[in-house]
Amino acid sequence: IPRETLFNDFECPNEYLNDCEANITFSEECLSGNLEYILQCFDVQTSSQLIQPPLNFTLLQENQETASFSCVFTGYPQPQISWTFTSPANPNNSQPIVSGDQYNIVTIVENMTYTSTLNISNVMFSNTGTYSCIGVNGAPVPAVGVGNLTVLVRPTLTLTSSLRTINETESTSLSCQVEGSYPGLRVTWLKDSSPVIPNSRITLSGLDPILDINTGLYNTNSTLNIDNAAVADNGTYSCLTPFNPILDSLAEEIVIIVQVRNECVIQAPDGQLSPCVQGYCIDGDNSYFCQCFDDYTGTNCDQQVTTTEPPRFVTEPADQRLLLDGRATFSCIVTGQPQPRISWFKNGDEIPSEISPNLIILDVQPSDRGVYSCSATNSEGSIQSRGALLLIQNVAQYISFVTSSRNSTRRKRQELAPLEMALAEARIQFIGREVAPGASIYAIDGVIAGSELQIIFSVRVPITSTGAVITDGVTDGLNDVVDEVAMANPGFEFSTVQRFDGCLPESTTVFGNVNITWPEIGTAEVANVACPCGSITDTTGLYGNRTCGGDFVSIGVWETPDIRQCQYNDESRRLCQAAALNNPLAESVVLSNVSNNAENFGADTVNIAVSLLESLGEFLEDEDVFNNVLDTINNLFDVRDNVYEETPESASRVLSSIDNVAANVPFSNNSNRTTVARPQFALDIQVVLPENFNGLTFSVELNSDGQLDDNSLSGDSTSPAGSLELPNDLLSDVIGSARLAFGTLTGDSLFVQSSTGPTRSLRSIILSFDVYSFNGTKMIVSNLQTPISLSFEVSEVTGNLLCAFWDEETSRFSTEGCTKMNDGEEGILNCECDHLSFFGAVEEEQGPTTEGPTSEPEYEPQAIIFVGCIIALFIVVLAIISHLISASLRNSHEGKILVTSHLTLIILYIVIILATAATYANSDGFCGFSSGVFHYISIVYFMWIFAEGLYYVIKLRYGIGGSPLTRRYFIIMLILCWILPVLIVLISVAAGHEYYALDNAFCRPQQYPFWYGYIIPIVIIYILAFVCHIFSIFTLILNPMNSAETTVRKQTTLPHLVVAIILHVGFGIVWIFALTGTDYSVVGAPSTATQYIFGFLLIIHAILVFVFTLVRTEKTRNAWRSFLNRATGRSAKYEIAAVSENIYQQKEEAIGLGSSGRFSREGSIKKKPLDSDDVQPLNEETPDIDDDKHVDTAFATKEEKETKETKKPITSDTVVVNLEAQEDEEDDEKKTSL
Repeated sequence: IPRETLFNDFECPNEYLNDCEANITFSEECLSGNLEYILQCFDVQTSSQLIQPPLNFTLLQENQETASFSCVFTGYPQPQISWTFTSPANPNNSQPIVSGDQYNIVTIVENMTYTSTLNISNVMFSNTGTYSCIGVNGAPVPAVGVGNLTVLVRPTLTLTSSLRTINETESTSLSCQVEGSYPGLRVTWLKDSSPVIPNSRITLSGLDPILDINTGLYNTNSTLNIDNAAVADNGTYSCLTPFNPILDSLAEEIVIIVQVRNECVIQAPDGQLSPCVQGYCIDGDNSYFCQCFDDYTGTNCDQQVTTTEPPRFVTEPADQRLLLDGRATFSCIVTGQPQPRISWFKNGDEIPSEISPNLIILDVQPSDRGVYSCSATNSEGSIQSRGALLLIQNVAQYISFVTSSRNSTRRKRQELAPLEMALAEARIQFIGREVAPGASIYAIDGVIAGSELQIIFSVRVPITSTGAVITDGVTDGLNDVVDEVAMANPGFEFSTVQRFDGCLPESTTVFGNVNITWPEIGTAEVANVACPCGSITDTTGLYGNRTCGGDFVSIGVWETPDIRQCQYNDESRRLCQAAALNNPLAESVVLSNVSNNAENFGADTVNIAVSLLESLGEFLEDEDVFNNVLDTINNLFDVRDNVYEETPESASRVLSSIDNVAANVPFSNNSNRTTVARPQFALDIQVVLPENFNGLTFSVELNSDGQLDDNSLSGDSTSPAGSLELPNDLLSDVIGSARLAFGTLTGDSLFVQSSTGPTRSLRSIILSFDVYSFNGTKMIVSNLQTPISLSFEVSEVTGNLLCAFWDEETSRFSTEGCTKMNDGEEGILNCECDHLSFFGAVEEEQGPTTEGPTSEPEYEPQAIIFVGCIIALFIVVLAIISHLISASLRNSHEGKILVTSHLTLIILYIVIILATAATYANSDGFCGFSSGVFHYISIVYFMWIFAEGLYYVIKLRYGIGGSPLTRRYFIIMLILCWILPVLIVLISVAAGHEYYALDNAFCRPQQYPFWYGYIIPIVIIYILAFVCHIFSIFTLILNPMNSAETTVRKQTTLPHLVVAIILHVGFGIVWIFALTGTDYSVVGAPSTATQYIFGFLLIIHAILVFVFTLVRTEKTRNAWRSFLNRATGRSAKYEIAAVSENIYQQKEEAIGLGSSGRFSREGSIKKKPLDSDDVQPLNEETPDIDDDKHVDTAFATKEEKETKETKKPITSDTVVVNLEAQEDEEDDEKKTSL
């Protein structure tokens, strides 16, 4: 404090020394001490001030480093210094820090400066966040310093595999997973070191990282999908993470090989055939094309023309933007009768011999660029398509003209010839040279045209991930190359390099001395440049455009520019001239004056005004700038509504400007509260400490003109136009001082509603409230335990009156989180809301009244699922026992398949119970595991359904047991049915693991994995199984057989197939209700009803499985009889059943069914014994793999045993001739046995 200051007397409004002095009694004793003693002596206080804030740190976790934050404060009395930590996962909740464990706080006092140091040892990822030092000594606004600590965890990258071979037209997916601690882990896909450009066949997904709230790490699960693979897709694909100053970028590679196939070749038993019946075939990109002969049409030229119609386009060629050496495909699909003949054109010239609907260009080169079109002609007319452009993104060509210094044209031409030899040497020297960062020469061509030599440089240039071409510095680099060539070839004049396949930068005057500069672009491309407007050019949203014309044969030339948006009116021009002043006060004065005429603003002027308004946001400390900004915001309320409807983003930016004012409004005279008012909006801002906050009430009164003024927020009104009451616990989670901002607006012109949903019209003023932290950051306050109370004066209400807030995401007034309490007095609406925003009373002109917070109904699994699964489980267990008690059935292929299928069904019931329990448990880990198992087991069961269908096909068509491969059918299917679903589930989980544990959903795959990784595989498997059953039935019906064979067919295989189809179709119906009842989008009564239907159908299907297991085979019934007879001590009936079973099996083999399962009728044509693979002696040692084994000889008579041992192979002539006699003998044997 200066000594002379102490001698003067001043009136001090408060106890603080800022901006004022106190009445001081002079004392030499006081002045003889140090500053602290003087302040103490005169009882003077100074607020705490931060003179040195903490630094920011970025450290690597694996290094186990120590981060040290230091803050230096001044002030009297000595500030009390504390530290807080704010995690990025919970920015509204700051935690106090005390010494201990990782933390060590040291405070040093020296000469009225107070240094506090926070040391964090062995930093870990969990330490990432904001560390704040807070100095408090009684002043209303504490001093705060903020430092950020970022702890990085070294990322990991995983790619699917290193090599993949696929066939042409097939599809494949590459998956790349990255996990790390910083949000910049955006994945980039490269093909042969160049960025992958998505198109109709190649798609990229999951490029951006997603924060895992459980671990705090960022996960990137990116997928590259290639559909309809082509030869051009061959190459090395790389998954790359971006460079980080501390962590190196990561990259993994995979090689894809696409095998070519000829679509015009069909393999047939007698050779190769063409699919075109009456025409010739053309091999296409993914299929073939048949050019039909006259009078024939159809895809395969197999239909005669009966009616005529002119050609009509179904698909016209589309633009192609490719990389060098890429593959271009133009499609020209037409209809018409007779078949139209297609012709292709490049730059208007017909391309010979190209008549296919698909024009394919392999290994695209610069000479292939141009405009492609097609025509279609038949006897009824001709049509011409629009032109499609073919461009190469990563190639740019430049030209230099060379002439001889001699005057004679003839001598010039003679001397230019040796220069071509010099160019050959230049190619060796300069090809591959980098002429600019990332740009290198890959070809040099020289052409003599008249008396000059044209040197064309082809340069491979880099492109960004968005496909933008980077040509900066290429021209300068090529001019250096030309200079070197000129020095090596004296006597020749080399022109400056020009762009050959494009246009170099050029400027156009917009108005006065204001120019717009067009960048370098390629031929046929369009430059879009922001209109110049001082320092705010890039934010106005106004653009000029200009096309570079040319045909890739001659040098590109700029066409006439379109700068209509840049030809501003007087208001816009004045604003842009102000933006160029670089003087905030002068800019704000012009902005305020011009905006007085806002009712005449167009969309372009509004965009410029808002951009200039935003640029002044950091200069609000200047009182004049601040007032001009307030005037401008008020004036912008007068902009016509239709203008904001054209540019709704401008209205949102004006609202953001009001937020910016609330967060940065300056306080005067050490006050902690200020109000600002303009006719159409007003703000009341104050700074409070959370511990001193006991709730607040704000009210708004309009003047006689229905506008706001300086008295509108005084709170003295007895009939306010609106009021807002804050609860006492609003700031309970806030650390440090908070800035509270109450606002009101008189109209809704800035709230441009989207066209979706019912129309909601404002019937009151707008009230708003926001909370800002001490550093000006707007806090997100929602889900308040004690809501805020609102009251609105309303008028002219004829429809539903609602309490609503402005939802910026949907651009609509929403009622979510707001409850309409009652209408109170006439014309008053009272309500409560659990969050902060812009609020108002709205009238819904259509649709029902919405009262209270809206919420989606939750999914709730029903107990019927448990009951149905448990009952069905026990019933199917009985069915399995029915199979196992029959020795012959459990040892046959059919028995093994059915038993395994039913066991899988039991596991599936258990999994459904598990998933239902996981849904109740509401645990993400448990739910995700149950979803994965549900996905896997259900696919396994459908695979066994297919295995059973395929079994009958092989049995009837080729036979089981005829070869080692077919004899191992059950083992093969066992491996296939349990392994293939694993791959399907893994791919599905990798593509969308987050959909395996959705909130408010049954624990099974939902959304994308459900459709692509579950429904599609199951439908394919189910259709294949159904086709197999139908094929088997038709084989039995259409295969010619004698009467005996028909009898066996009706008694055995055909009933088995019919029963299998009934069970499988029944399970399909059950599963439709299962998936519908567990879908996340089906809730409420429909979900409950569907779950009950599913539970009952589940029990009915299990009963059918058990009943058909007993009824479909006599062997199972006999086995149950034997089991029951043994249990009761009776065995005679079982011996009858055993003999009957043996006789029945011998009858099957007698008519020629054979051990292989095939119908044998060679004997009806040739009288020779059947092949041993088809029929074998019926003795105990002969394994009968397909049909049931013979009854154990322990239950047969001695004569039957001897008959078995002496039985000879049955010949085919015995099949027909002795069938009736054999049946009589078997009946006699049966009677003897009795």
